[in-house]
Amino acid sequence: PIPAQPDATNVWLMCAHGTSRELCDLQKSMCQFPVEMLDTQTFLPASQTSESDKYTKIYASYVKTALGVVDGLLSDKAILVTCVNGLLVPILLGFVWALFLYIFAGFIVWLLLVIEVACMILLSVYLATQAGWLDEASDVITSAYNDLQSYYNVSLFDTSALYNVSQA
Repeated sequence: PIPAQPDATNVWLMCAHGTSRELCDLQKSMCQFPVEMLDTQTFLPASQTSESDKYTKIYASYVKTALGVVDGLLSDKAILVTCVNGLLVPILLGFVWALFLYIFAGFIVWLLLVIEVACMILLSVYLATQAGWLDEASDVITSAYNDLQSYYNVSLFDTSALYNVSQA
């Protein structure tokens, strides 16, 4: 807000009631800084304190925000956007999903079955290992791997040994 300047002499009311159109156009063209003066008065209860005034202003801002949302939803463009995004797009996506399931249902069912079986096997092995049921099997696999490694002098992770064997 700009503070009022009561002693200003270069101020006039533009396009006052009864002003001709030519004079109004001339005033608008000559004006360098058009402003509108709003005079408001606030009426407060006698028991109003600065703290209750603070909470009243917070509540008023919430009400103003809620009314802004309602006004935004009721505008012509918002009603169109809400109808399209809230009604037409979900219905269209529902038909696309039904078509997708019709085309790929068999593949999806078999894929999910294979994934489920694989996950169940992995989960069973993990849980059996955690329970200690596979300790003996793990020892057998480790000893067999070590026997193979010592017999062929080849490590599964050492590719240079494989390269040397193929050169011989």
